[in-house]
Amino acid sequence: MRRNIILACSIIFFLLIGWFNMKFVYGDKSDLILDLQGQHIKVNEKLITSEILANSLDRVYKVFEYNLAKNISDKKNEEASIDFLDELTDIIDRLEIKLINIVPDDKQKVGKYTYIPYDIELSCDYEKFGKFIAELEKDSRLINIDEFRLFNKIEKASSKKNIETLLKNKVELKISTITLNKIKG
Repeated sequence: MRRNIILACSIIFFLLIGWFNMKFVYGDKSDLILDLQGQHIKVNEKLITSEILANSLDRVYKVFEYNLAKNISDKKNEEASIDFLDELTDIIDRLEIKLINIVPDDKQKVGKYTYIPYDIELSCDYEKFGKFIAELEKDSRLINIDEFRLFNKIEKASSKKNIETLLKNKVELKISTITLNKIKG
């Protein structure tokens, strides 16, 4: 009996110590921890968003810096840049597009910009043309698609023999590389 009383008293004692700890030592700290976890999640979301924006701004800065000519005689202001033509033909080859013709035109200066136009003729299907446009968009040069014409062969659709030629379309493109000229002032 004495042992049961000691056991009951020790249980009550430990329960009182636990209650005292919960009430006075820990108090509202569990609520505070839950609040801090919620704040932590929000701050992490903001951090991830700012990292994404920083990467995007870094890409914009690199494109801007890459397309900035320091002076009039800069290589980027040359007509028909061989480097750009190499990049362009590499994209065309990688996408397995048939290049019919590419002709650079005379450069045009408009304010602080230099436009170097290129007339391009391709033969490809719609999907490859879309991929080509996407690759131009990803290029480190600023490229403006001035116009394009797509000549499909819909009149030949009646013959099953011409299905392969129906998928190949002639595309005429006029694009321009844009160079930003640094203005001294």
